[in-house]
Amino acid sequence: MIGQNIHTTIVSSNYDLLTETNSALLRLCDQSSSLVLIVNSTEQAIWPSQQSEEITLLELSEKLCEHLLPLSRSDRSRNAPNILTQMLNCIVSEVVWIDRIQTLFEPSLELDPLRQLQELARIKPIIAIWPGQITEQFLTFSVPGRADYQSYTANELANLPIIHFVEQREYK
Repeated sequence: MIGQNIHTTIVSSNYDLLTETNSALLRLCDQSSSLVLIVNSTEQAIWPSQQSEEITLLELSEKLCEHLLPLSRSDRSRNAPNILTQMLNCIVSEVVWIDRIQTLFEPSLELDPLRQLQELARIKPIIAIWPGQITEQFLTFSVPGRADYQSYTANELANLPIIHFVEQREYK
């Protein structure tokens, strides 16, 4: 639908980020998929400051590439979803923060990155750090014309909590 805006929650501190992610996960607890996206517009790394056995950080691209490298190109695209599922099943924590998801956009894997994250969030709650941009009407990765470009509309993101982490600016 043209003109429909993406609903985001804007935060500018780690404390607010953790509060919002916890709140979003609670709202999703009765859903079939518990995915929260964080669009990070800052240069700083974001990760819960309270280290906990309940939360694991998965740097996805590195781990996924380790599993995919020994496979042929056709086997990579065929097996990537199962490998991702196995990786998540091996994590014992209740919630998984996923960072560095760029490999999901690799055209040869033939994945829809957002749909793949939603499928994984059926296994356990996921907070994924989206490496692209967000505007009022689109969530994107890369730029139009590139093979790894992805764009999602507000309609495709309905009911998906999106937290936009922005740099806190000091005004004088």
